This record gives sequence, C-alpha cells and structure tokens, in this order.
Amino acid sequence: VRIRVPQAFGKDHSRDKYHYVFKGWTTKVVEPTVENPNPEQKFDINSSDRYADANLQNGVTYHAVYKKIDYFSNSSDGGEVPKDAVVAIFKPAPGRLWKDGTSGPKVFYVKKGTDLENITKEGSKALDWLNNQLTGAKGTWSRSSMLNDGKKVDPVPNVADSTDKWKVNEPFQEFVADQEPLATPEVKTNTLLAIRGDKETLPSPEKYIGNYANLIDKEQNPNVDSVTVEYASTAPTVDKAGVYTVPLIVSVKYKDVEKPVDYKTVGKLKVMHDLIYGENVKDLGANPTKDDQSEHDKIASEYKKVNFITNNSYGTMASGSRTLFYAHTNKTSGVKAPQAIGKDYDADGYHYEFVGWKKLNNFTENSNNAKPLTIDKVEPDEILQSSSISTNKYEANTTYQAVYKRVENVIDASQQDEIPDGYVATIFLPGFGRTWADGSYKPKLLYIRHGKDKEDNIKFAKKVASDTAATLSGFTKWQMYNASGDKSNILLHDNWDISKPRIFVAEQNGVDDVKIPETVIGVGESIPNVNKLIHNTDPRVSVSVDENAKVDVSKPGISTIMVNVTKPTDEKDKTTGKQKTVTTKLPVRVYVLPKVIADNDLPAEGTAAAKFIEKNYTKVTYVAGSGGEMKSPVFTYWVRRGAKDLQMPVPDVLADKGYVFKDWTSITTEKPADPADKRKATEEEREALARMAIMDGMPYVAKLIRNSDKSTLAALQNLLNEAQKQHAAQVYNAKREELAKIAESKGKTDLAQKIRNSHDSLQNIKDKLVQSGIDVDEIVEHNREKALLVKLAKEAGKEWLVKQISDSKHSSIEALKNLMQEAGIDLTFANLESAIDSYVLDEQREVLAELADEADKPFVAKIIRSSKKSSLEVLKQLLRKAGVNTEISLPEPQPTRETTITANFELMEPMRFEFRSSAVSGIPATFTLANLTENSSGNTTVKVDNTEFTINNFIPEGGSNGLLPSCTGTTCKISGTPKIVDGKPKVELTFTTVDQYGRRAEIVVYIDIVDSAKPSPTPVPTPPAPAPVPTPEIPFVPDFAPSVIPEAQVMQPEPEEPQPKPESKPALAKTGSNVAQSAILASLLASVGLAGLAAKHRRKREDGKNN
Repeated sequence: VRIRVPQAFGKDHSRDKYHYVFKGWTTKVVEPTVENPNPEQKFDINSSDRYADANLQNGVTYHAVYKKIDYFSNSSDGGEVPKDAVVAIFKPAPGRLWKDGTSGPKVFYVKKGTDLENITKEGSKALDWLNNQLTGAKGTWSRSSMLNDGKKVDPVPNVADSTDKWKVNEPFQEFVADQEPLATPEVKTNTLLAIRGDKETLPSPEKYIGNYANLIDKEQNPNVDSVTVEYASTAPTVDKAGVYTVPLIVSVKYKDVEKPVDYKTVGKLKVMHDLIYGENVKDLGANPTKDDQSEHDKIASEYKKVNFITNNSYGTMASGSRTLFYAHTNKTSGVKAPQAIGKDYDADGYHYEFVGWKKLNNFTENSNNAKPLTIDKVEPDEILQSSSISTNKYEANTTYQAVYKRVENVIDASQQDEIPDGYVATIFLPGFGRTWADGSYKPKLLYIRHGKDKEDNIKFAKKVASDTAATLSGFTKWQMYNASGDKSNILLHDNWDISKPRIFVAEQNGVDDVKIPETVIGVGESIPNVNKLIHNTDPRVSVSVDENAKVDVSKPGISTIMVNVTKPTDEKDKTTGKQKTVTTKLPVRVYVLPKVIADNDLPAEGTAAAKFIEKNYTKVTYVAGSGGEMKSPVFTYWVRRGAKDLQMPVPDVLADKGYVFKDWTSITTEKPADPADKRKATEEEREALARMAIMDGMPYVAKLIRNSDKSTLAALQNLLNEAQKQHAAQVYNAKREELAKIAESKGKTDLAQKIRNSHDSLQNIKDKLVQSGIDVDEIVEHNREKALLVKLAKEAGKEWLVKQISDSKHSSIEALKNLMQEAGIDLTFANLESAIDSYVLDEQREVLAELADEADKPFVAKIIRSSKKSSLEVLKQLLRKAGVNTEISLPEPQPTRETTITANFELMEPMRFEFRSSAVSGIPATFTLANLTENSSGNTTVKVDNTEFTINNFIPEGGSNGLLPSCTGTTCKISGTPKIVDGKPKVELTFTTVDQYGRRAEIVVYIDIVDSAKPSPTPVPTPPAPAPVPTPEIPFVPDFAPSVIPEAQVMQPEPEEPQPKPESKPALAKTGSNVAQSAILASLLASVGLAGLAAKHRRKREDGKNN
C-alpha cells in the first residue's frame, strides 16, 4: 500500500547548543552496545521521502530516528553536511601547523545563524579552543573571499570587527588565524672583526646573526625548535687583510612549521692588519659609527702601542717617518723602525749621528717627553737596530728612543782609514822642510765634514785651518790646491766651502824654496854634494847631511839619506835674543844603478835614471856571426863607462849543424852628433839656452825653451837670438818709463822729461832721482804692494775694485787694504811681503847661485841668494872671485858610441879514416862497409851549409879495376872481379857520411890487386888518423872464395880500457867559452873602456840542456 509519510522534525535545544536532526523511519531501531557503540542504523523510509510503499498486512510501526547534532561539530552527518548546518573552515596562518602537527584546515559544521562567540568546545569557548590549538595565536581571525553557489563572499580582515561578527550564515566560510610571525634571523648591520694571521679571531657563523641568542631562547621564542648557521660557500680566511662579505644560510626549525626554513643573508667581515700604522687609527670623535667603535675597542683590547721618539736637541725623524704602530699582542712582529737623523751643529764643529734605538722601561707618549740619550749613557747591548726590532713581539705598550753619538766634524785620518760619508779628505802640509810644533813633518790628513749649510761649512773650515796653523811657527798664510794641483784663491769666500778634496800648504816666514831633485849614481860611486841632494834657494835655510845617516851604495837599489834642513822661526830666544830655528829631517832618496843594465831593465824614458844612463853608459850589443845563432832573450846591455870589476853577462849561443863556436870579436862605432838643425836639443843644451834667456831678463823665454823638448837646437838658438833683440830695448824703455813716472809723482816733471829723453844706464838714472831727494826704493815698495793688491782683487773677480785701486793716487796701502776687506776679500791668509827687493830677477839670482853650487861653492851660493839688494854685476863679481866662470855657454855636442860583440863560428873539420886491403886478380871479391853510428835526433836528414844530407848514409866516390861501390843507406859494398889494368894494381875509393850533429867523416879505401900467380902479400893496415871525438874504426874484409878466406864480417872494435875521469873544469873549447875565452872578452871590453871580467859562457845543446 502506498502511504503518505508524515513529516518529523528534530527538537532544537538552543540553550545547550545542539539540536536533533530527523534521519528517517525504521521498523527496527538498533541500539548501541558496549561492543559496538556506533552500530549501523538502516532506514525503511528516508527522511526525505513523502510517500512510501508499505505492507500493512500484519501491521507495521515505523519509528522516527533522530541524530543529535551539536551546533559546532567537526563531524559530518554520514559524510554530508548536517541538516540546517553550514561549513566553517579554520586554518592556521600560511605555512604554519596546528599544535597537533597537522597542516590542514579544521572543518566544523555549524548550525546556520549560530554566533560562534557563544559556542563552547571541550569546556571553553570554541574560538578560544581554536586559538589554543595554534602557536602564537593573537586571537583574531580573518575571513577569506570565496564563492558560495555563485555568490561571492567578501573577505573580512578581522571578523570580530565585522557587522555580523561571528554569525555564520553562508554555506561555506573560511577563517584564517592571525598568529604571531615566525622569529626570523637578523644579520648584524655592523662589521665583524678578525685579525690577519690569527685564526682564533675569526668569528663563528652564529656571530653574524644579531638575534641568534633570542632565537634559541626557549622562553622568548618557544616556537623555535633549533637554529643552525652555515657559510653559504667557502669559509672566510685571515690570510689577507681587507673587508669581505660573508654569505650565510640560517636554517630555523619551527615547531609549527613542517620543514626547517632556510634564510639567506650576508654578513660583513673586516680582517684587520695585525700591524696597524698609527696614522690609520683615527679618533672616534663625538658620534662614532658602530664599526668605528668596534674597531677602536678591538685595537684597545687586543693591540699594543709601539712608538719611536727622539730628543729634538739631538736629532729628528726623517721626513715621512712612521713613528707609531699598533701590534697584535704577543703575536705580531714586523715593526719597522723609522730613520732618525742626527742634528748638525756644523758652525760649532760637531754633529750628532744616529746609532740605534733603546727600548725604554716605560711607555712614553711622544718626543716632547724624551730625555737626553747619547751613546755614552747606554750599554752596548742595549742599542738595537731596525733588523732586531722587526722580529720583536709585544705584550705591553713599548717605546723606543733614538740614541745618538756626538761626532766631531774634523777627524784625524790616523785614527780612521776610511773616509766617513759626508766628509772630505783635506791635507795640511807645513812649509816645505818645516815641521809641526811637535817636530813631525808628515802631512796631516783630516776628514772635514761638508754639511748642508754653506755658511756653517765656511766658518768651520776657516776655524780648522786657523787651529791647524796655530801648530806652525812663523805661519803667514795657506795656499789651497785641488787634487789636480790647481791653485784656489783662499781670498774668495766661497772657496772655503770645501766639498771636494783640498790640499793646504803653509807659507812660513816667507816663501819656502827647498826642493829635492831626483839623484842618480852608479854602484860604488860617492854621494853627491848635499847642495845637489837638496836644491835650496832660501838663504836663511841651511842644509846638512845628518851625522847618523848611513848609506849603502855597494849594491843597486834605492838608498835613503837623512838630510837636516834648518830654518829660522818668527820666535826669538828670550835668553840670547836670537831667532829660534827649527830643524827638519828630510829623507832624500838616491837611486843607485848597477854597472851593467839589461836593455829590458831600462827605466822609463824621461826619468832622471834614464837621463843618467844616456849620459854615462855605453850600449853593448851581442850578435851571432854566420854559423850560429843567439839563444838568450837579452843580448843588449848598457855598461857604465869607466866602471871596474864588471860582471858582464855573456848570452847563450848555439852553433849551426856542423859548426862550432870559435871566439868573440868586438867593434866600437862612434857617430858624431847631428848638426844643430838636424837633431833635437839635449836637456843640457836647453838648460844652457834657458839660463842665457834668464840672464838677459827673459824668464818667460827660458820657460818656453825648457818646455820645448821636441825642438831642434838651431830653432831654440834662433828663438833666443830674436827674443834678445826685442827684449833689450823693451826692458830698458819700460824701466826708464817707470823711473820717469816716479819723478812725475813727486812733481819733477822736468826731470821726468829728461829721463825719457835719456839713454843713460838705468842705475845712473836712479842715482839722479836720489840726488833730487826722491826715495826711489820707498816708492817702488809702495807700487809693488799696490800691484799685489790689484792682483788679489783680480783673483777675487772684483773688477770694479781693481779699477779703484789702480786709479788711486794718494791712498796709503793700509787704506787700500781696508777697502778690500770691505769688499769681502779676506786678507787673513794673504802674504803681502814681496820677494823682489832689487832690479835683479829672482831667476837671475838663482842661476848664479846654481853656478856656484855646480862648482861646489855652496857658501857662495848662499851669499848670492841672500843678496836681495845687490846688482847683477856685483853678484857676478862675487862668483869670479871664487873662481867660478860666470859665462854661460852651450856644452860641446857628444858623439854616440856603441859597441858590438860578435860570436864567431867555424865549420868542424871532417873525421878521416883510411883502410887498406888486397884482392886476387880474377877471383870475384866483395867488401862490406857498415855505419853503426846511432841517430838519436829523431830526424832523418841534417842541413850543413844549406846542403841537406841523410844522416849516417854513405856517399861513394871512385872505383876501378873491376871493383865498384854500391851503397844502400848506411851500408856499402865494394864488389866485382878485380884485375890489373894498365899495369896499375891499386883501387882507391872514398866514402863520405854526415852524422846527426853535422860532422863529416871520410873513409878512404885502398885495395891492392895481386896477380893470381903470386902469393898474396899480407896487407899491413895503416892506423886511422886521430879524431876530435873517438869513433870506432869500421874495418873492411875482402870477400874471397870460401876455400881461401872465410865470409866477410863487420868487425866490432875492442873496448878501450876505462880511463879515470879528469877533474871537472869549465871547458868550453867547442861551445864558445873557456878561461881563454873569458880573457878574450875581458880584453874586448877593456878595448872599449869597459875593464872587467866576463861571466862564464854557456852553449845550449840541441836538447835544451847546457854543456
């Protein structure tokens, strides 16, 4: 039966927030049991059916079945949304999990129109329950935008703030929890620091995360389960200083996030230098950056200051020097000490030199607090150099202070061999022959510092010169020379700025004219006069050979003679009132030449020794005649003329093959001197012409002549003649004009005119001036000093001053000196004394004094040199009275002689042998001749007189009567059938041979032919002729028939009886010299004026040994 089904409705229990939902009709209700609390209920009629077919035969009861549905439930109704319910979905924030570890949404079925704020779950409000299922829930939710049956549901950012708030009316709505954000790592914005070379200072990766401690703090971040920080690539190193970015990966494992979250970030790292220069550490200022502050704190905590200071009174740091360092504590070395420079006090004659550094006990901030520190206050082991400082490490702040030593600006070279940097070698010499105050005469070599300040250098150089001059007696001024010997003007201020080597020679008591010429003598000759050993032109100086001087002239070499040179000083003896003297011992070297000098031992051309040999020795040359040769490397000698007991070397000679030395012969050739226009003038001739020029008042011509060593004698004679002609008139006119001007300067114009018109002698003119009341000598002296001042002004380059002094008419010498001083010319070292006091030139006076010295009249020479006021004629007269010829003439030209000694050789006489034998006519015969002489030369031939011979081979000649010779090498045969021809029964043959020494030997063979009918006569051999060298006789044996005479053999000579050796004597009869030869050489030398004995002659053998 089809029946209409009634509708059933579940009851709503709103107060308790649940209701019943009608599920359907069933005839049998299944009750839950303990075993099956949720049994499956089957329905006979669904809840939606309105009609149903029913079997009503037995009667049926349908029971309505209801299901209790909470207003807020996460259970569906059989997989479907419960009736009258909507779906409310709750989700955690994106990426987050519920506390139960699930990540999906929580779906709840809510009765439509229900206000969720009023719903409870498990004893609490449903929303609170949901919030408790989340980590860090804020309690607010948002509603998502979605479509419900095509109808859009607008999003709501905060449901609690919406109009309907938590009433659910939409079929579907999604709510997303608002949770506290995840705690994320934050990289530090500042730069982390490490120190080069120290791995321990390298920050771990976690140090780059600023909130790392908070992240791992369970109280602050309970949601964070764990945090790991790793380098994104290669870990940074501390090998090189610099600023680096450090890529990092921070992996955070959250409790409400399914997987760990990786955060990529970048940190900053600065690897600081382990040694920091002071200028790179800056002050923080008022508002330092975080990086600046951290770096500053790092340096303060992990570095130590190392600084260098100096006391500024002693020196300063070099420009740009670095004086402050920060060194990593106990780990860093490499501090480079700056360069300190000592301070100069050149004007005061000293300066400071930096010697090293001392480590102070206490740290000192800067040089302003530096105490004086010199080398005398420091122990040697306390002085440190840059090399040792650079290896130090520092555990505390450290100060090094510069140590200096005071160095004088003048150093005595005797205390130090090497010239210090910045110093200049300067030599001070006393006047020639003078000594220092301590009696020494050696040069003083001083090293004078050349500083930076020119005026300080000049001031100090003058001080040194003055201090040195104080140790000299009679000092007048210094003469300054450079290393090349060029003179510098001491009056010029700038010349005292000594930057290059200089030589200062003192002038004491006027000009020192003591010279030491080169003296040369032969062995055994007497020492020359002392005035020839020392050339002294100062009459106040006396010269004598020291009484203790010992000279050995018995052998060649250099002998030294000590000579005393005594000079007066400016001091006077307080007791006697006489001038004190100082004596200097001067070493004079005398060259002693041997009597015989080999050509290759000759001294250099132009030296005194070479000139001495040229004048006093004869050239002797050994030569070899024909038949031999010279074997000695030296065969030319120079022999002292007139020398006795000569040991004349004799060179080695070697005779040619076949020759023997015979004797020596000599010849002396004499070549006259070439004409004057064909040869160069000799030194003696030049000197004679120069003296003539000087005596004529032309020293400049004399100098030209002396220097003309390439000119002919005729050219120099012409030069002198022309100069004499021109000079005579010029000198007279000039001196006459000078005397005329003197007369004019005194207002004697008439007298001046007469002088100019006069041709009187100059002495007569001078006498007339004196008679007129004019003091000629005083005016000449004034003019001389004035001329000297003009000269000094010229040397100083003050041309305006030269003109002013020259034009001055009435100014005194003293006024002119003051004028020069004002012009900046220092006359302190200028010697204004004159060397000319008369009209006689110094050169003329000296020539006359030399004539006296050469005539061994030293006392006359001294008088002449002292006579400054005497005329030339008076001085000549003095010489004549002493027996000295005052006329100067050219020396006679000397011929050139040369001796040649020739070694003569002669051909050796041949050795001669004779052999006699016989043969029977008609019977064949053979005779054999063999040469048994040895050949040890290694050659097969020998040349004698340009003819070549095979050594020891026979050369046959002759043969007749049927017997003919035939030779092969050193063997010859005479063979054939002998017969008597033309009644001549005799055969004659000659055999010639030459040995290795070129000696010839001739063997003559005579064979008698005996008639066969006659008995054979017994041959009587003739004894061989004696020979200079014993040679065994070679017998000839005829080769007869065997039945008559046995076969011919070469017979060996019987050995001679041994003879006793004669006494060993130098026998050179065959090689060129013996006692007789020595006598011959001695006679040869004597014949050319070279008396003596010749040394033993040696002849070399071909094997190089001496016989």
